[in-house]
Parts: sequence; C-alpha cells; structure tokens
Amino acid sequence: MRSKTSFINKTVFKKNMMLYWPLVVCYLVYGIVKVPGTLWMGIRQQASAGYAECLTGSLNLESDFYAAAVMALISGMLLFGYLFKAESANMMHALPVTRTELFFTNVFSGFFFLFVPQILVFLVTMLVSLSHRITQVQYIGIWLLSVMGVSFFLFAVVCFCAAFTGQLFALPVYFVVVNFLALGISTGVRAVISFLGYGISYSATPEVVLLRVLSPFDYLCSHVSIRAYYAVNEKGEYVVSAIRYTGGNVVLGYLFAACILYLLAWYGYKKRRLESAGDLLTFQWVKPVFRWGVGVCIGYMAAALLADFLQVVFIPVTEILFYVLVNLFAFLGFFIAEMFVQKSFRVFTRKRFQEYGLFFAFTLVSFAGLLLTSRLMEQNIPKEEQIAGAYIEMNCPVQFLGDDIRKVTDLHKELTRNKKDFRYAESLENDASVYISYRLKNGKYIYREYLLPAGLEESVRISEKIYEYEIQPENYMRYLVGSDYAEVSDITEVNIGGLDEAGGYAHTVRGEKAKRIYQALLMDIKAKTVQKYNICNFLVCPFEEWQQYPTAAMSVEFKHSDKDWKSVYDQMDTWNAGRNTEYSGGMESASEVDDKTSEYLYLDFGEDCENLIQALVAEKVIESADELDFCADSYE
Repeated sequence: MRSKTSFINKTVFKKNMMLYWPLVVCYLVYGIVKVPGTLWMGIRQQASAGYAECLTGSLNLESDFYAAAVMALISGMLLFGYLFKAESANMMHALPVTRTELFFTNVFSGFFFLFVPQILVFLVTMLVSLSHRITQVQYIGIWLLSVMGVSFFLFAVVCFCAAFTGQLFALPVYFVVVNFLALGISTGVRAVISFLGYGISYSATPEVVLLRVLSPFDYLCSHVSIRAYYAVNEKGEYVVSAIRYTGGNVVLGYLFAACILYLLAWYGYKKRRLESAGDLLTFQWVKPVFRWGVGVCIGYMAAALLADFLQVVFIPVTEILFYVLVNLFAFLGFFIAEMFVQKSFRVFTRKRFQEYGLFFAFTLVSFAGLLLTSRLMEQNIPKEEQIAGAYIEMNCPVQFLGDDIRKVTDLHKELTRNKKDFRYAESLENDASVYISYRLKNGKYIYREYLLPAGLEESVRISEKIYEYEIQPENYMRYLVGSDYAEVSDITEVNIGGLDEAGGYAHTVRGEKAKRIYQALLMDIKAKTVQKYNICNFLVCPFEEWQQYPTAAMSVEFKHSDKDWKSVYDQMDTWNAGRNTEYSGGMESASEVDDKTSEYLYLDFGEDCENLIQALVAEKVIESADELDFCADSYE
C-alpha cells in the first residue's frame, strides 16, 4: 500500500511531454515573434525616443490573451482527450493510477505547456530590452504575471468544461459558452427590450455590469491592458509621456475564481461515469438546464432575426406576433437540444412534453417581464425639475435649458401618444428620425429615438416644430461653431467655391477681409437665409427636391476663444453612449494650437444670401454674383 497520497504520476506526465512537445514549441515561437521580435523590429526602425512606444506595442495583452485561450483549449483537448472515447477512457482508468492523480497530472502538464513558453519569452524580452538600455522593464514582468494569471484561469475553464462533457468537439463550444454566455444573455435581453419598446434603441437599454464580469474573456480583454499615454512636446510631436497598467485587481479576482473552478472540475472528474464517453453531457442534472438554455436562446434569437427581416419588407411585427415567434422557435430549440442529448429523433415523449409545459410557462413569464420593462422605459419621461438639460435633434441637436425644457417633454409626450400610428406606419425614403435626450441632475441620462413617417399629418406637424427650433440663429450657430460662438472673432481664412483641378479653392480670403465676410455670413444666418440650404425638413421637402437648390460652397477657418470650448455634442454627453459621435456636425476634428483651438466649418449658401454676396463684392473677392456659379447638387 502507498504510504501517502500522490497528486502527480511521473509516467503519465512524461508521456504527455513526449507526445505534445511540438505544441509547446509552436506557442514558444509565437511568443518570441510577437513580444521580443516585435520589440526588436520596432527599436530598429525608431529612435530612442520611441522605445517606450515600441515596448507597449509588443506588450499588447489582448492578442496574448487570445493566444493563451487557444493554447489552453488545445492543451485541454489533447490532455483530456481519452475521456471522450469509451475504449481509451476504460484503458486509462484501468491503470494503477487514481482519478485524482490523472486529473492533477493533466492539469500540471497544462501548466507546463502554458507557463514555460511564457517564462522563456519573458527572459528573451528582458535581454532585448536591457541590451538597448530600456529601463522600464518592470512592465515586462507585469506582462508575464498578467498572461500567466489569465492562462491559469482559462485552463481552469477548459478543465471544468472537460469534466462535464463526453464529446471532444463539444469542449470548445462549452469553453466559448462559459466565457461569453452572460454577455450573450445581456445582449439578447437588451435587443428584445429595444425591439419591444417604442423609441428605445439598443444603446439606451441598461447594461448590468455583473453580467460582463461573468463573461470572463470579454471582461479581461477590455479591462486588463498595458497602454502608452501621449503628450505633445515642444516640437509639436506626439511622444509617450507615461506607460500605465490597468486591471491587476481583475486578474486577481479571476485567479480566485480559477481555484474554485479547478476544485469543481476535480469533483466532476471523480464523479463522472465512464459510460458517459461520447455523450454530450456527463451528468443527468445538467440536461434540463441544457434543453431550457438552448430553447430560450434559439427562441429569442431566431424570433428577433425574423422580426427584423419582416420589418425590412414592411411587415409590422406586433408584440403578440413576436411572442408567437418566440414560442415557435423555442419549441424547436427545446426538442432539437433533446435530440442531441439523446442522440435520437425519438424525443416526443409524454415525460418530455410535461417538462415542456413548465418551459412554456417560463417563456411566458420571461416575455412578460421583458415587455413590462420596455413599457416602463418608453413611458419614462422625467419631470422638469429633474432635468439639467434636454436636447432634440432631427438635423442638428438643439439644447433646451430652464423653462424651455418643457418644450422637449411636451414633444416627447406627443410622440408616445402617437405610438400606434408612428411605429407601424410604412417606412419611406423621406421619413425623418428624431432624437431626444435628457441630462438629469443626478448625473444619469435618458436617450430615445423615434421615426416620423412621411404622409401622416401629425408627424409633419411635429417635424415642422422641430425644424423651427433648428433654424433659430442661436441654435444653428451653437451647432455650427460651438458654445462660444458669440465670442469667436479670430477668423483665419474664408474659402468660397469648390476645389479646382489643382486642389485649390476658387476664392480664398484672409485677414480683415475674412473677418468682414464672416460677419456678413452671421447676418444672413440671423435672417435665416443660410439655414434652408444646410438644414431640411424632409417630410415637407424630399431630399431630391432640396438637393436641386442652386448653391455655392463655403468654408471658414477660425479659432475658438479658449481651449475649454465645447461643441454641442460635447455638452450633450449622453450622445457618447447613444450615438456615433465621430460625425462632427459640419466641422473637422479640432487640433490644439497654443491655448486656442483651430476649427473649420463648411456650409452651402444660395442666391438670396444677400449680405454675404454684397460683402464678397465689396471686398473685391468677386465682381458679381455670377462668378459664384450657383448650381444644384453642390451638397454632394
């Protein structure tokens, strides 16, 4: 008898090393090329000032996490591969080796496959760094600890999945599911709520942070990083000012979770039946969870995809129809999952239909909960005393403060009252989208999107009201120039007309002339003559008709009054979460120069912009309006 309990069997460990050493070599080659190789190539191509940038580029953790995930998965499939065939499983467990020894020998073999290449890569990277006098080598050590910690967790997930399945190719599927299931559930719930709720976009639905934490790989990639931060030097060049590591606490948290997963995997390995080799699931109690999970996922996902398709072909999908689709696809998903579990088509039994009755009740309750949530969200119009700022946009965002906030809430109520008419109306090319957002005093935001269908009297009336807000001179200037539009006086350049063959403008004006032309432009904006060539109510004037207005192009380069200016999009804040903010509202992205910010604005103007045309003639930029060559399609 043995005098002590052994956790490692040397014979099995040596067999693993002899069989799978090429896998270790491949992972080592990847690491050498990716980390020290990338660092060395970067150093060869850059001066010493760029060493820090080269270092952070080679220590990109996200790509290394992906490589570690692939390595952990392949290692687990090879090391535990004998569990998935009845002959090999019986043979291995017939040897004078306990299940505990087999399990931990394979686990430590996986550690060897993962950690040894990572340590060797660390040593080579240290040599490359020190040979080039890079002093920030502490980040190479941080990289090693982070990659090893994440690898330790990912291999725990692989071992956990291996203990609960008897099929080799089910292992990678379960591995992906464990890493992304919570995120998938969150995404699905938010998508269904946004579909059921009127005016609720996907980005406006709440996200539960816990569900992201329970999606380990996604959370690790987005919260653990080694990054370079840049600053502008005296020559105006971007240089690395600091290197920062974030996510150490995240790695420690998942290390603790990994220890629990290893214990669960060990327990599952000891309790699994050898006869389960070849089965999709090794434990009976997991099978109902699998059936229900597959049924729910297929039910909602397939219903959402089909509903989106029907909406595209102008077939409205009501809440009742959507629920019918969910139940239809959930029924199929439930019994398809049972077919995989039983490895047979004979699954329509009395016992299974009894279970499906409970599953049907679950889908009913879940749908009712999602529908109620969407109703509460779409009816959530904050009270005026709770709102710090409100915004409406059809063509450009308009800000409302103080007593004017009531204009936004009243219009919001009008939109919700017309839900039935607006939501299921047939969409046309000249429909208009309306965006409403609130910045609340407690720091939260509410964002809604609505479609005003063409051809309805009520939608036209609402669009005309919003259009009138947008063409107000102060609102248009705040959108076009910025919050400091009244203080802007430093006009650098004015360009009139389109680009010629050489890439230059037809007319370019600088100095005092440019300032006077800009002032003339402001006069036409106050007269609301410029706005109609740049902002359109498409429900009243279709795009094709508006595009035929004879116009000429114009651009203005100016500097803001100070570097703390804010565009209307910056003031709104909530647009960062609800919309794509890369669109700059007619302006190029700003670049800081000294203590001011240079900016460009672009617009079109027409023949009735009298003040601007008179200023161009008075400043002898043109002799007459005929030189401006007003023509249609200048918008394009």
